Amino acid sequence: MSDSDLQAIGVDNPTMTKRDYKLQVGDMNNRSSLEFMALKGKTLTQKK
Repeated sequence: MSDSDLQAIGVDNPTMTKRDYKLQVGDMNNRSSLEFMALKGKTLTQKK
């Protein structure tokens, strides 16, 4: 996603290594979730 796409949904631009990822989108009734996974299925963890 571009910087402007991320800003439009209120998310800071994540710092991620350039490679292919899978994106899982979830519907949780009153909110949505996004989960980025490496191609081997390992979920990326959040760094602060």
